[in-house]
Order: sequence, then structure tokens, then C-alpha cells
Amino acid sequence: GAIGYQNGRPVVYEKTLNLDIAQRLYKYLAAAGVKTTLLRDSDTSIVLADRPHMANLLRADLLIGIDNNDYKPNRQASGTEVYFTNQNQDLGRYGINSKRLAQLTQSELVPALGTIDRQIRNGETLSVIRRAKMPAIIVEGVYLSNANDLALALTDAYRENYAKATATAIIKALNESVSPVLLSAE
Repeated sequence: GAIGYQNGRPVVYEKTLNLDIAQRLYKYLAAAGVKTTLLRDSDTSIVLADRPHMANLLRADLLIGIDNNDYKPNRQASGTEVYFTNQNQDLGRYGINSKRLAQLTQSELVPALGTIDRQIRNGETLSVIRRAKMPAIIVEGVYLSNANDLALALTDAYRENYAKATATAIIKALNESVSPVLLSAE
């Protein structure tokens, strides 16, 4: 993962930031009644290829990658983006596709974080979402290589808003997938 530097010194490791956000997201989803599993809940490392494999073994309905970006060649790169793949469109028992989930997540995150909207992006080359057998997205909150984005990422409000907005998007996607039932009492 990326490392955020200020004045040439490391101030945050992406893995630490991502875990904090994922744990907050877990709490929001659990409070809403969404059965959720964290692939890691401590400072451990899971090889990229193992992540979709673990989700597939769990028979998960969705796979959400919590990440933050880094692009050292252009430290001006800034903002939020969500990656999806069409490969697993409309899979799973809920009929949610990754592109729609990415759209909902992007539309919740950008205003919640106050970041530049870098749009949703096709991530078919990204192994974590390509190898998942369920709708999967990777959320890239901000660029740790950008000084302004990094300053935002270091705040508690950023981590809280990232988690809350992502939870809201997931819940919206689940709600959209529920077909209305017409009841008739005759």
C-alpha cells in the first residue's frame, strides 16, 4: 500500500487508514442489519489474489475494496474514484451489478468527502474485482500522494464520512434490489 508523506516523513500508511475505514463501515452495515465479513480485522496482509478467493469461498453477495490512491508521477492527481467490472454484472441473488453499485458509491462519497469527482472507472484489469464471482468494486477515497488529499485523509471526519457514505450506497443498492410485493386481501 501507499504511504502518505509530509515534509519527507511518513505520516500514514494506507493499510492503517483502510482498516480504520473498513471497521467503521462494518459497524454501520451491522447496525443496519447487513451481514458483513471483514477479510482482515487487524494489521495483517492478504495477498491480492487471495481476497476474491476468500470472498468467493464465503459466497458473498458483494465485495467492497476499501482503498486510497497514490500516484507519485503526478502529485497533482486528486479526488475520488470507484472501480467496477462488467464481468460480474447482475450476478448474485440480489441482482445488483457492480457498475450500479459504483455509481451509487461515487454519488454518495464525493459530496460527503468534498473531493474532486474522478468518476467511476472500468477496472477489468484489477484482479481483486475481476476474479470475484459476485458484484465487486474498489473504492479509492483520495490520493495520498496529493498534499491536500493527504491532509483530508488524516482527519477523523474523512474516515467517518468515507465509511458512512459507502454504507449508505451499499444500503441503497440493496434497497433497489428488493422487488416490491403486492399484497391483496380478498
